[in-house]
Amino acid sequence: MNTRSLGTCLLATPLLLAACAAPKPPALPTASPPAAQSCADSIAAALGRRFALMPQVAAAKRREGVALTDPAQETKVLRQARADATRQGLSAAAAERLFAVLIDLSKAVQAQTPDGDATGPDLATLRRAVAAAGGSLLPEIHRCAPLLAGHPDTMAAALRRDLGPWLDAGQIGALLDALPPRAFPPR
Repeated sequence: MNTRSLGTCLLATPLLLAACAAPKPPALPTASPPAAQSCADSIAAALGRRFALMPQVAAAKRREGVALTDPAQETKVLRQARADATRQGLSAAAAERLFAVLIDLSKAVQAQTPDGDATGPDLATLRRAVAAAGGSLLPEIHRCAPLLAGHPDTMAAALRRDLGPWLDAGQIGALLDALPPRAFPPR
């Protein structure tokens, strides 16, 4: 290396060091990647299908003289959620928490449902439909938790869009706390 090249390197070194040590500007928010958006949409749609059944469930409970709160049914749903989560490789505690929130929110929707149809599907049929809608949640959460990490606003926007007819902002916030990326951390 000649003297001139060495001098240039020596002069440039402090500038390079200063540039490396300088604080970086904050990253600008970016749009959610399509995979995260697709996952949030899928989870929100499954939840929407589940909540859409709640007015019919309320009507069936009234027709059949069943109380709004059914501890035996709730225990059965929570037990099934834990078992399904374990099979999926998810946290059983997180799944139980999610379904406990869903049960509470579902009862709130049912309680707000005005008296309606004197006819309609029976409660057993509706419970199978609710279970089917809820049954798609944990496999989607298993698939989507890694894709939703770092994109909390994506899930929030999807829930506001799809669950707005049934849930208020506070209820959606409670649900968000039980869904990825806040719950079910990526594996």
